[in-house]
Amino acid sequence: DDANSVFQKQLEIKPNDPDAIYHMALIDSQGKNQNSSAIEKIQKVLSIEPEHLNARFYLALLYARDRYKEPSYREESINQLQILITTCEEFPDFEDIHSAYFLLGGLYDDDPKDIRLAIDAYEKGLAIADWSAEAHNNLGVLYSQRGWADKAVYEFREAIKLDSDYASPYYNLAKIYFSIFSIVFMIL
Repeated sequence: DDANSVFQKQLEIKPNDPDAIYHMALIDSQGKNQNSSAIEKIQKVLSIEPEHLNARFYLALLYARDRYKEPSYREESINQLQILITTCEEFPDFEDIHSAYFLLGGLYDDDPKDIRLAIDAYEKGLAIADWSAEAHNNLGVLYSQRGWADKAVYEFREAIKLDSDYASPYYNLAKIYFSIFSIVFMIL
């Protein structure tokens, strides 16, 4: 509440301060059922300053958060991320571009026909920041869906190296080994 009132006072002095509006959107997004208010504020920030890359990324996150309630939000989130990535190719000012690629990979992963796009997004993100066990695991799952067992095994092992307490890559690796064992057993 205190932070919100300070940003309100800033807006009284400078009504279209994009950073004040952005931070108010962040506050709104933490409240229960406040996503629509946060989205409106972020859209206002982007109308004032289209190159506000943190706002663009956060808008993509907000859309992604509610994509199962509002199906059009998936496409909105993808669109915002594509704009962000294109902007970063020209002006590499966004430090968390890898997070944009990982989010994009997760969004594409929602639709089986977009598996190639999901793989590309995860690969690009991991080329920039290879320390995400979750991204390695997710890429491994996508590789295994394509039947690329060697690549999948590599990604699951990388995920385990990065976070030995993360259970998913162990499970996914075991599934691959079990299917290989089953095939060999059937042949014999």
